[in-house]
Amino acid sequence: MGWLEIITLFLPTIVLFFVGYLIRVRKMYWLISGYNTMSAEKKKRVDTENLGILIGNMCFVLGCLMFIGFLFIFLEVFTIGFVALALFFPVIIYTLITAQKYDGTNFNNAGEMKNSSKVVVAIIVVLLLALFGFIGSMIFKEIQPISISLEQDRLTIAGSYGQSVPFADIQEIQLVETLPEIQRRTNGSTTGYVLRGHFLMSEVGPVMLYLDREKPPFIYIETVNQKIYLSSATPELTRELFDTLQAKLKN
Repeated sequence: MGWLEIITLFLPTIVLFFVGYLIRVRKMYWLISGYNTMSAEKKKRVDTENLGILIGNMCFVLGCLMFIGFLFIFLEVFTIGFVALALFFPVIIYTLITAQKYDGTNFNNAGEMKNSSKVVVAIIVVLLLALFGFIGSMIFKEIQPISISLEQDRLTIAGSYGQSVPFADIQEIQLVETLPEIQRRTNGSTTGYVLRGHFLMSEVGPVMLYLDREKPPFIYIETVNQKIYLSSATPELTRELFDTLQAKLKN
């Protein structure tokens, strides 16, 4: 595990735990968003002690989830990692809803929650759910098999960082079982084992990757101006694509 991974794993967790400690233990309630901008009169109607306990606990839980999520992602146990990070949203929504009962400004003289407060909470919850759905759909899209098609005079790769490669530009193709070491991502996406975009490889240099690195073999393509590694949804389809592409280039 490199320094970047160590920093990513520990720094957010340490920050969240530290903020949780300051709010819950040190009672620095001014760190609570919304409470810190209230007037002195409104602050008197807030149960700051229980609110601080709630927000502090939320920070501790989020810190644990972030540590678990990134740890399992670095260990390449992606399902557990993504689930842990996805739990951020229900924890935040639960905290948001629960926090309302500690804010006396949200209730009328009869002890009932004001309609205006209910609307604000509902809007925030809907926006959080929409954000969760958007992020989830983007991740789902990124982990789908890469779509590759052979047209009359070119190979076309659809989706993120996609491109069309004219057959006339291809100088070399190979079917390989292993990849050179991937040193870093320069401008691409890594979702689970699926890699798309610009990467840097040892012995090869800058390359474009469109593959699931857990599903060899891979097709190596060298053109006049770039190097590409790609694969299809299954090893069988990758071999079939290679044979078809090789036949087209011979013709």
